[in-house]
Amino acid sequence: MFKRVGIAEKLICGSFLILSLLLNRAPLAAQDSTGSQIRIATSVNQTKVPLNRNLQLRVVVSWVGNSDRFDVLNFDNPALTNFEIIGTATTSRTEIDTVYKEYDYTLKPNQLGMAYVEGVVVKAYDKVLAKDESLVTQRIPVEVIEAVPEPGETDLTWLFVVLTIFVISIFVWFIIRQQKKRKKAHTVAVEQAIPLETRFLEDLRGQFSLDHPDLHEDFSRLSKLLRRYLTEKFKIRGMEATTNELPQLLAGTALEPNRIESVREILIRSDEIRFSGMEGSKEEMSRFYTLFEGILESFLRKPETEQNESGKE
Repeated sequence: MFKRVGIAEKLICGSFLILSLLLNRAPLAAQDSTGSQIRIATSVNQTKVPLNRNLQLRVVVSWVGNSDRFDVLNFDNPALTNFEIIGTATTSRTEIDTVYKEYDYTLKPNQLGMAYVEGVVVKAYDKVLAKDESLVTQRIPVEVIEAVPEPGETDLTWLFVVLTIFVISIFVWFIIRQQKKRKKAHTVAVEQAIPLETRFLEDLRGQFSLDHPDLHEDFSRLSKLLRRYLTEKFKIRGMEATTNELPQLLAGTALEPNRIESVREILIRSDEIRFSGMEGSKEEMSRFYTLFEGILESFLRKPETEQNESGKE
């Protein structure tokens, strides 16, 4: 009998204990359902900001539950490196069961380089749990880059590049031009140092082969070389003058009459071969070559004063 009573008492006590635990937990569950912990988040509108533009920083404090569950006790302005605050704004809104308090900051960069939004510290009081909470955000790095053109301003960078290229081009052109002038002057000086007859003798001996002459083209080429020599030597219109005019132009020069006659003979015969399409003879070519060569060599042996005499046009 006593054993049965003891067992019954134990069962009754156990039942009361379980019921007590359930009753004690019920208020905690209800308390949790009233909302979650308060949260904080920060964001910027860009991670690279030009020196002449502003950065927008937003700090959002949010919680789930009634709008009056938390009191924000202390909200200090964010600590900044290489930024200064030039504007602030605060808004509150509720979406479904979430409360948002938004703090917007307009930040102005101070100089080029890295800038930082340091951690934001917020203290709030939870009325449901009757306790204080401290919230801290992460540090946000931002790079301050070169200024950009203002609206309405013209970007002169491209103009600077074009002008730079133009100046460099002019400089290079001037250098090349000077080099060409020096080279030309050097060539003229070298040519002047070499007697005219020596240069034409080299051309005559280099362009014609008496062993294997071209009995049609060589007469024309010899005539042109002779005309060019007479033009440079006596400053006459040797290239434009007709075959009949050229001996007249040579009449007042230092060229002897017999050599003027040789010139006339070479020109007349070369014209006949060129216009008739016929070929000259090897003997004629050799003779004309020797006559021209004799004219050049005769002036090489003459004094400078006699060589520079020129005729009347």
